[in-house]
Amino acid sequence: MLREYGDFGKRTLTLKQLRFALDIDEHEYREFKNLKVRILDKAQDEIAATDIPFTYDVEREGRSVKRIVFAFPPAGTATKMTSVARPVWQQRLIERGVGNRSISTIEAQLSAGDYDEGYVDYVLRIVENQFRKGKIKKPAGAIYKALVEKYLLEDYRQATVASKPLRAAALKALPPKAEEVAFRLSEVREMYENPGPYAQRQKRADTFEQHLQQVYLQDGFTVEERAGEDWLVKGR
Repeated sequence: MLREYGDFGKRTLTLKQLRFALDIDEHEYREFKNLKVRILDKAQDEIAATDIPFTYDVEREGRSVKRIVFAFPPAGTATKMTSVARPVWQQRLIERGVGNRSISTIEAQLSAGDYDEGYVDYVLRIVENQFRKGKIKKPAGAIYKALVEKYLLEDYRQATVASKPLRAAALKALPPKAEEVAFRLSEVREMYENPGPYAQRQKRADTFEQHLQQVYLQDGFTVEERAGEDWLVKGR
């Protein structure tokens, strides 16, 4: 949102415009102090280490908040962070609006062995399906809660155990592989063609083929056919 005005170093939004831009319903954070703490201050903290740190002022009419004035370094004047390639699971979470602090918590749980990356993929598929059916309105929050609280973990483990005989039979002709990350190509395409509201606001590749190249293939994934399906596979 700030980058759209990157050449100016300043952007003013009414409170109504800000709610619309961030997909915040009128009944959410009705008191501005709650929106300030939960949204603005949190974003300011998370973005502080990037090339667009910002400050903001609140303009009031009487006691009512009317406008928020964002100030940030114009494009080309800030010291940019060194670009660091993120793991695919992190990229997928970011595309769905999961914040850096939340990702750090999830990364710590992965490192501790609380679950594996397959569980992250499982949660993403479950939440995406619920979102498309209109059962949830905020995918990022649902994804974070399911991962951190692990309430789908037992379902994931049961699904994994149930699928092992089928996978073994389907892949018995394949040579042994190192531990790997794999995604169905059909599911990756579906997420590209039906992005969540957060991803819709982000710049993305014009075609699925370009998206595939930029996000997966250049990160070391290859396309393999397994049991009649195309998979994106990357050995660790």
